[in-house]
Amino acid sequence: FVSQLLADLELEKIEVNFDAGHNSKEIVEILVESNSKLEGSVNFNPLTRLTLNGSFCKSADHSFDRAKDIVLAAKELENFRSLSVNGDVFHNSGANVVQELAFSLSMGAEYMAQLTDRGLKSDTIASNMKFNFSIGANYFMEIAKLRAARLLWSKVVESFEVEDLANAAMLT
Repeated sequence: FVSQLLADLELEKIEVNFDAGHNSKEIVEILVESNSKLEGSVNFNPLTRLTLNGSFCKSADHSFDRAKDIVLAAKELENFRSLSVNGDVFHNSGANVVQELAFSLSMGAEYMAQLTDRGLKSDTIASNMKFNFSIGANYFMEIAKLRAARLLWSKVVESFEVEDLANAAMLT
């Protein structure tokens, strides 16, 4: 089905983003077969499910093992992100700008910790993460949030001893 969906698209000209949950690995494998120059993401985010529902789909270990598998499956897709941090979930749940930023950064740090514990390199994890933030009506505060997010995320990633500081850059 995914191959048919992508068949007539000019993939080198557009960004493709999927939200496929635990089917993300299968989507990534199909995308690897179809086009290695694809740009976009698959947005696997078990911590968002935990945040919204109070539980993982199966278990924490299963979810983070699955995250590792998805990151490894996507390694051939250079401009593709496989993990997602959804800060908008916090905003939509009533968090203010500072809380959304703090919770999002802690979620990203948890992905880094869990996946480095599972043997992935910090560079690999950081280069596979995408952040999604909400933007409210207070534009100056929202701009400040995004600037602070980039600065603070670079510090979080540095603490995990990345080798290439380009991987510390936050993609939103």
